[in-house]
Parts: sequence; structure tokens; C-alpha cells
Amino acid sequence: MPSSDQYSGKVLASYGWPQYGLLSKLVEEGIALHQGERFGLPNLLVALGTCLAVIGMAVSGVVMWWRRRPTGKGLGAPRRAQDARVTRGVALIMLILGVAMPLAGISMLLILTLDWLLIRRIALLRRFFG
Repeated sequence: MPSSDQYSGKVLASYGWPQYGLLSKLVEEGIALHQGERFGLPNLLVALGTCLAVIGMAVSGVVMWWRRRPTGKGLGAPRRAQDARVTRGVALIMLILGVAMPLAGISMLLILTLDWLLIRRIALLRRFFG
């Protein structure tokens, strides 16, 4: 990347790939790989397969839940956990992941807040309307 004089336009310094350190080269290669700029069509096909697999898991999860849910019993989700240790373990894992990945933690807090607000509203509506 050249650095030039702002008045004359004369190149003062130029550096590129040969001057990059090992870490800079690894980061640059990782970005290029992530963007599909390396290995051509095979890399793009692997990325496409990964995307289709994630979409397939999301769709199949909804389909499996729909087929297995009990009829006449709401969503089929358990009201309470069977074992309090399991609940505490899952909460601890979510806390650790939320701290390690702050955006995921913020998302979990947002969903928890929305869930709490919706459950509270549904309870109020049931109380007033039977």
C-alpha cells in the first residue's frame, strides 16, 4: 500500500505482501478464504453446502416439532424442567456463552425479556377473559 506526498503525489513509501508479518498474512488469507476468493468453485460449493445445511436444520427442526407435538396440549413444551440441576446447568452454560460472546448474551437477554413480557401479558389476559 503506497503512501504519497499530499502535495506532489510522489510515492514516499510502499509496502505490500512481502512486508506483512506472519499474523497479518494469516488474517489476510483467512478473510480471503471466508469471502470465497481462494480455491475457486470448490470453496464456493462448500460454503453453499454449509448454508443449505443450516437452512435444512432450521426447517427440519420445525417440521419434526410439528409432527411430534401432542394434539390439544398447546405447543408441547414442558411447563417446568424435570430436574432443577438440569435447569441450573443450562443456565450456567448460557451465562458462560453470553459472557464469552457478548452479542449472543445481549440476544439472550432480549429474548428472555420479550418472553417474560409475553407470558405476563398472556397471564393477565387469561385472568380478565377467563
